[in-house]
Amino acid sequence: SCRSTCSKNCLETNKCNTENGHCIGGCQDGYMQPLCTECESGRWGPDCKSNCSQNCLLPLTCAVENGTCIGGCSPGFVYPLCTQVISQTSNRLNPVNWYSDSIKTKEILYLTFYSITHFNWRKKDDGVSQSNHLGQAYNKPHTVTLISRNEGVHKFSGFKTVGQTQNAEVHFGAYLNVSSADISKINTFIRIMDLNTFLKTHNKQFFVKQFESVPVPQNVTTEVGLNNLNRNKNRYKDIVPYDHSRVHLEINTDDNEGDYINASYVEGYTKAEKFIASQGPNIAMVNDFIRMLWEQQVDKVVMLTNLIEHAKAKCERYWPDEGEKEFGGIRVKLSTTQVCAEYTIRRLELRKSNEQVQHATQFHFTSWPDTGVPKTPWSLVDFEQRVAAEPTEKPIVVHCSAGVGRTGTFIALCNVMSQAKDTGGMDFFQTLVKLRNDRMLMIQTEEQYEFLHRAAQVALLCLGTTVTA
Repeated sequence: SCRSTCSKNCLETNKCNTENGHCIGGCQDGYMQPLCTECESGRWGPDCKSNCSQNCLLPLTCAVENGTCIGGCSPGFVYPLCTQVISQTSNRLNPVNWYSDSIKTKEILYLTFYSITHFNWRKKDDGVSQSNHLGQAYNKPHTVTLISRNEGVHKFSGFKTVGQTQNAEVHFGAYLNVSSADISKINTFIRIMDLNTFLKTHNKQFFVKQFESVPVPQNVTTEVGLNNLNRNKNRYKDIVPYDHSRVHLEINTDDNEGDYINASYVEGYTKAEKFIASQGPNIAMVNDFIRMLWEQQVDKVVMLTNLIEHAKAKCERYWPDEGEKEFGGIRVKLSTTQVCAEYTIRRLELRKSNEQVQHATQFHFTSWPDTGVPKTPWSLVDFEQRVAAEPTEKPIVVHCSAGVGRTGTFIALCNVMSQAKDTGGMDFFQTLVKLRNDRMLMIQTEEQYEFLHRAAQVALLCLGTTVTA
């Protein structure tokens, strides 16, 4: 009944065999006959007959249309195909050779990029960001994926090739005010090689409009969080978990312990990777918070608030200054403290009667103002990579004060970076939509949403360069 359409990748638009869909006249470069499906990983060109160069920095990873190596070349080869050996007299710049042969160059890159972003982050002209002068190599679209070969904290598996790369000019969708039913149909995916251009060509008003277009989840309830029995455990009366995604604690009637805590399960980029977005505990909730760490066997806690901000309590201390402290039958011991410039790492031990000791690491970022953003993306990226350096199969508890603004921004950064490594691109908008389905108000302000993009830009540059010592 002619329900199928011809592939958009047919060489002759909308011309294919009406019986089997085979494209008439062949396929566009990067697509394979007869149905003009995209080349498999590692192949490119007309009918996918060519192999990506073994000398791509990300092995066998290239643009399906023209063979351009995604991320540049291994040292000694000429970009973009990475098949020609660089002669001693060659003046062509390989974006990876430019800095990966020497650790000194990485230090220069850090200092240059930090200085530029620190100076330009808040410098605006009619709402247009002025942080465009990132250096000759970094301004080239393909160098967004630069990765150092020096030892770092990430085990990098490589980006996958996605999308079409033949167009020199990048076009991004305008703001659309649509219903939640249609939101999944909007293409807001940004390839990593296009992120620089995207940020140069989109001003503050764009981020405001896109942020405001995020739909409010439908058919969600918050009955448990708003129950009179639980209201004192909410730091803010209007920020509570959805019933469908809230964390359930084990009920203990003997100790009058219910199952409510102001915390929500939040999916990572893959469903196997889960977060728990939590309110920073108040006095009524602090024992429940420790109980959650114990019951969920949490070994990583990310804290994004200070205990006191602007002379107001933002989080109750749930660890001792030294020694041990008991929280509702669970003893918490502070083993070690490592203080860095903008974050602190604490190693904790949790003990409960005769049960096996549990260990947790708290990563405490101390330079993020409430409802605002850090002074530069660099510090948060360094912190995120430090957190990622210690893998876990348990839920990662992330909290600020309310557990939505700073918490949502951090989780979103983790998710878009995972997406970039998996697909070669990022979808900031859909990432936010999904977060909002799990917990209300995730990423609380337009400024935080724009900052997420800037942080991802820096994170792409810094992959694998964070020092763990």
